Amino acid sequence: MAGYVCKYTPVEIIEAFGETPVKLEPSSKSYERAESLLHSNICSFAKGVLENIIDKNIEEVVLTSCCDSIKRLYDVLKQRVKFIYMLDLPRKKAPEATDLFFR
Repeated sequence: MAGYVCKYTPVEIIEAFGETPVKLEPSSKSYERAESLLHSNICSFAKGVLENIIDKNIEEVVLTSCCDSIKRLYDVLKQRVKFIYMLDLPRKKAPEATDLFFR
């Protein structure tokens, strides 16, 4: 089971590795554990995702470089999960950006 947060995550790649992709939703009512691991200025979405990862005992996570909060979540998870990958999303729609993302 590999968790992801962004709708742009290519879940087909996760499935190709024989893993089941699980969309991580920030559904926690308390951020107690996340607040002990993340800075207090991090958004509630990132804190909720971290709580979800802890609750479901997810050990493999694919994140996207969509915002600073997710980048800080990546920093925390590097030391807590077996596998983590930060996928850089292309910011342009030119053919070169598509080729870069494809590779």
